[in-house]
Amino acid sequence: MLTADRRRRLAAKLKASRARLLERAPAFALLLMHLRYVARRDISSFSTDGQVIAFPAPLLDKLYEEELDYVLCHEILHLLHGHPWQGAGLRRAEYHYACDLIINCELKKLGFTKERYPHLGKVSRKLNRVGKEPEGMTAEEIYRLLLSDARVLGEETLPIVLIDSHALWGEWPGTCEPILEAAEGVPLVAVSSEEAAGGGEDGKAKEAKGKAMEKDGGEDEGRALWMRWRLRAAAAVKLAAKEGRDKEGEGGGAGLLRRMAGEPRRGKVDWRRLLRRFLQEDLCDYSFSPPDRRFSDTDFFLPDFNERETVLRNVLFMIDTSGSVNTCALSAVYSELRSAIEQMKGKLTGSVGFFDTEVVPPRPFTNEKELMDILPQGGGGTSFGAVFAYVREHYAATPPTCLVIFTDGYASYPLEASAMQIPVLWIINNERVTPPWGTVVHVT
Repeated sequence: MLTADRRRRLAAKLKASRARLLERAPAFALLLMHLRYVARRDISSFSTDGQVIAFPAPLLDKLYEEELDYVLCHEILHLLHGHPWQGAGLRRAEYHYACDLIINCELKKLGFTKERYPHLGKVSRKLNRVGKEPEGMTAEEIYRLLLSDARVLGEETLPIVLIDSHALWGEWPGTCEPILEAAEGVPLVAVSSEEAAGGGEDGKAKEAKGKAMEKDGGEDEGRALWMRWRLRAAAAVKLAAKEGRDKEGEGGGAGLLRRMAGEPRRGKVDWRRLLRRFLQEDLCDYSFSPPDRRFSDTDFFLPDFNERETVLRNVLFMIDTSGSVNTCALSAVYSELRSAIEQMKGKLTGSVGFFDTEVVPPRPFTNEKELMDILPQGGGGTSFGAVFAYVREHYAATPPTCLVIFTDGYASYPLEASAMQIPVLWIINNERVTPPWGTVVHVT
């Protein structure tokens, strides 16, 4: 059991690292504020499950400043690559080593160039047989090369030197001691270096996060967590740039995180044109905000006539989260939804739901922040019939202005009558499938 004084010292060390990274790699610092930090006795190094970063207290005591900064950024990249939720059925150490080769090369570009750290060990960046960095390769491709090396050269030749631990990947064994809580409201609010060194929450927030930490996970939860981290990365890069803390090419990691979050992929749909026929006009008539400027030099304070404004309300977006739709495809869907909100200049409101063979009840949104809080759920087969049955049951009294379905299209299509005369827009993420009715847009 750690003493209260030691917990405070460990927390101070973690806060100091976040504050340093706010200057060196601002978006990484913002992402680190989403995590809880806990001490564990049954692991050998730092590890993360997407909700906490766990570590042995003696190791954190010993780490130098740059070592700690390095390993914390290392954990963030594991999350953004989705490593804790992939590689099922693969040999864990070899798969983790393949993941580390990619991450260590990425952190080298961020300025972490040392070949060895005193308390973390050697930083592996090159493939053993070919002797070069794995540029453009996936962890699975590297893993297959490692197994090939093991067959040709022998198991003892594999240089499995790991900076961190995969103990938390897919499970949460053992007990822990809380050291530092996650900060609230990040990265959707500006953060100062003082706030980066602080942060914290208590009471019900701590209890809720503790319960979340103890969940036993599963494929669907891992998928949702990975999507959440990609969305967080996009928001963190955007905020860092807005605050003038991070610019492309200055070594702050913005370019790396932007690519990982799918940020370069702008929405490809012209939503203004596509949704034009559903637009509605609001007329606010006369209003005192602002007053009529023609009488600004008189004693009269009169209302002015407001112009019409174009709005689009009650759009229902349904997103296919069946097993055939991967995380990259879901990221592209969120890019399109963000693009729709941006193009409509805040005049688009509606709800987002998910479906496989069943429908996850839609949640309303009015802005990008609320959209990003809605996480995908699902992972089974695909049933378009389930979508229309749900709309018929729950939207009969107030039908949506239009129904937008994001999907890969691989399923049976019900008759057009099932749409109950609600306009349907199919957004298909390939060129191979075309629904038999409705408006169809292919996005690849």
